[in-house]
Amino acid sequence: VGCCCPCPSVYGSVEAMFLKRDNQSFDQPVVITGRWPDAFDTVLSSGDLDFDFELGVRALAGMRLNECTGWGIEASYLGLFDTAAAATAVRPDASTGLTIPGGLGPATNVFSDADSIRLDYVSELHTADLSLVRCNVGCRSDRSIEWMAGFRYVDLSEAFGISGERLIQGLPENGVYDVWTDNSLYGAQIGARLRRCLGRFSGEVTGKAGIY
Repeated sequence: VGCCCPCPSVYGSVEAMFLKRDNQSFDQPVVITGRWPDAFDTVLSSGDLDFDFELGVRALAGMRLNECTGWGIEASYLGLFDTAAAATAVRPDASTGLTIPGGLGPATNVFSDADSIRLDYVSELHTADLSLVRCNVGCRSDRSIEWMAGFRYVDLSEAFGISGERLIQGLPENGVYDVWTDNSLYGAQIGARLRRCLGRFSGEVTGKAGIY
């Protein structure tokens, strides 16, 4: 009869997840018609960029360094790749062109009185941690508690692009305006895991907290 071990020597897991990013940006005008800032109508705003569900991966691996003391090492990773949202606006009529608000639109040939403007918003999330863990088995051999301490790193990168097209004397002229940012979080963390075995099956609860 097989059974699970409350302090396994080698363990790991790989999971596929479908994650959806919620765009909580305010309705900042990005594409308008009319004259900024006095008399204009918003054609596209930052709130029009809706993300779809994207595939993410979570993996965990650990091994016991000393069976007698219960000390081990564990690493985990979670990644969400190329989460993308896009929106396109086209000239509503011959006399009304599209413009980017602020000083950028009037300062360019493409983003003032444009025929079409497309918005692209892409982000990636990667987080990994490395921890030293110690597994303790209580009076009953079917349950354990693991204490852990280690280091976590999180990277969130984002890119926002505006591409436009305008016919000038019958010839198309194109332009691209890109901005991007890369955010890093890192610090020390501690945590605990409770594991309970039920025959061949087991269940566990893990919690972590840190200063980053």
